[in-house]
Amino acid sequence: MLKPFEEATKTMSSSEACISSVIPLIHVLTCTLENLLRQNINNTDQTCGNTIQKLIEEITNRFGDLHNNKIYTIATYLDPKYTTKFFNEITKESIESELISLCQDKEGHGAQPQPQTQSFDHDVIQHNQHFHHTDNESLPSTSSGANFSTGRFLQSMLSDMLASAPNSNDEENPIAPIRQISYPEVNNN
Repeated sequence: MLKPFEEATKTMSSSEACISSVIPLIHVLTCTLENLLRQNINNTDQTCGNTIQKLIEEITNRFGDLHNNKIYTIATYLDPKYTTKFFNEITKESIESELISLCQDKEGHGAQPQPQTQSFDHDVIQHNQHFHHTDNESLPSTSSGANFSTGRFLQSMLSDMLASAPNSNDEENPIAPIRQISYPEVNNN
């Protein structure tokens, strides 16, 4: 039950850890625990089920507002591995508006915008009380615990989620033209 936490801790403590990986990692950790809880429903061990439920509640209490933090959401959105795969439509629109605003401020005033940690609009907060799950993905069985013993369970689950999620299309992405003009050397495919 605690193996996913160990893996998440090691992943985020590594020298290659990026801020853009926090939201996806918390999402996968929550999905993993929810899967364990569903498996435990068939089991008679109520103490284990209560512990898993408490862990899910604590993750939600401690990290539930990450979708409202501009620094984390923009970093995840701009990371080509994740883009919009972990956000609902309202959050996507808010992030895109914020990025367009930041780009226009930079071009119009010549001053560097200061990073902000304040929350997005009230509507976004209300729509993001819980993490957005993509397509109610089915999670691999972990009842044997064998997948956790490899120490790469969360990473493989994240890879599976990214592979099954639709890729963002630059034609639908309002940031793509700005990215192409400002950074033509970056491959947008």
